[in-house]
Amino acid sequence: MDFINDIFVDENVENLNTIIYSLKKGIPVFNIYLICIDNMSENTAHIMSSSEYFSKINSKKQYKIIGIAVGKYGANRLFSNIIEYWVEKGNSIGDFKENIVKE
Repeated sequence: MDFINDIFVDENVENLNTIIYSLKKGIPVFNIYLICIDNMSENTAHIMSSSEYFSKINSKKQYKIIGIAVGKYGANRLFSNIIEYWVEKGNSIGDFKENIVKE
């Protein structure tokens, strides 16, 4: 499990350190969603529950986690805020996937 240095966190997330500890130990956390980047995918990002992250389908993928949120709505809102932050800094959406991991 790989996180960017300054991970984006939904305002409704409580006990972030406990959540990250559990995720690093391979333990899904109820109603926690992850925003992930996969450089091998054509998609800009993937939003998935922590349970989905640990599924067999995703176990072989090299995701970089850029955000943690409570609930799917919270994850979509957080991703929208991340994109807004990125564009307001004068960056191009075309550079997002490759360069957000360096933030």
